Amino acid sequence: MKSCWMRRSFCSASRPGLILACVRSSRLSTERLRNMSTSRCSSRVASSLEGEWSTKQFYIEYNGFLSNHLSHGVIALDRLGVEEKRIGQFVRAYEKKLEPASEHREDSEDTLPKFGERKQYYQLVDYYEKEIEVLGCDGAITKHFEKMAHGLCGSAFHGLIHLGYGYAAGANRLVAEGLAYLHHSVIPMSMDFEEWKRNGWETEIVDATSFDEYFDSIGKAVGSLPKAKLQVCLDEHLEFHRGSFQNRMRTISKFSLGDIDLAGKLVCSPPHAEWIVDALMKLFVATCTKDSCDFFLLHGVTSAWALAQFLHLVPNKKYAHYCFMNAILGVYVVQGFKPVDTGRIIDTCDEAPNWDTIKAAILAEDRDEHAFKMLQIAYERFHTTSQANPNMKPVHKQAAQEIPNLKYNFAP
Repeated sequence: MKSCWMRRSFCSASRPGLILACVRSSRLSTERLRNMSTSRCSSRVASSLEGEWSTKQFYIEYNGFLSNHLSHGVIALDRLGVEEKRIGQFVRAYEKKLEPASEHREDSEDTLPKFGERKQYYQLVDYYEKEIEVLGCDGAITKHFEKMAHGLCGSAFHGLIHLGYGYAAGANRLVAEGLAYLHHSVIPMSMDFEEWKRNGWETEIVDATSFDEYFDSIGKAVGSLPKAKLQVCLDEHLEFHRGSFQNRMRTISKFSLGDIDLAGKLVCSPPHAEWIVDALMKLFVATCTKDSCDFFLLHGVTSAWALAQFLHLVPNKKYAHYCFMNAILGVYVVQGFKPVDTGRIIDTCDEAPNWDTIKAAILAEDRDEHAFKMLQIAYERFHTTSQANPNMKPVHKQAAQEIPNLKYNFAP
């Protein structure tokens, strides 16, 4: 599993004069792993996801910008085969910090809010529910996601995550909520689709022929980022972002979007949606230390998995991938250019501990729900890796084994 950039950090200086290859466009594969996206929810869980565990009961955010992860945690636990009693235990512990929906309902306005205005969430949910009634979930995603993809990093990717988990569970209400939260939270980290087409970038993005080529292209993109310039941008606009992740992303969007776009152009387009998940998991593992991880690069894994659930529905998959990777590059910048130690990634998969032992250790405690989602994704990817990328199993298992000892690192 060695790649050409494993011996150096992502933080190494960018090399001038990188040549952008211009090749013919191809679409991401429309195939998806059926067992990654088929609903596994029991009837009790499915019913609750449409009702008391949706944002009908609790608002999509709490304590300001923090996102409601209740449904994601429930779906992850259910996909792991956890008993309903244990899921109920998680719900009771989690819902204590949530805010009642009744405190956040606003009178509807004559027109829908613009993307990223962060208002009228429930009016947006009603709108997307009606779209789903007419078009179905697949049709609604096909019609609307591409319009919002340029800003999918808003609210720390949670609109995307909510949408993907809801779609994987077959929960129409959650799909509507995910589309609404995306609409509500847009922070542009890419050109919109029409500008992207006009600029001809679709033909300038190379199509990866191997996973290593794809993963290495992410390294090249990060290496090309003008680190000093971007850090100066953040420092100069400290009053604008006040140190929070959300506003740091807004700062990059407002003042340095062109730098992200140029770097994002270097990321190859993968032929399989699963490669996106594996690449982000590999990056996550490489940025962990023995006792901590980057909280928002962890979101890169869960949002990549979420995107993979419905990417087959997006008309221009190459554009959706470009938007997603631009957002990841933005995260890497605002999180302080985390060192990436690819040498800590293991190449072999030991039999011990087995997955039952790993799962039992993690599920025994009421952990932050991000741990449950990472476990669910690592477990599923380990057991569904196709022949297109068979060497990732050790990384999947390593990611799961990191979970019990992790503390989350946030940008300064």
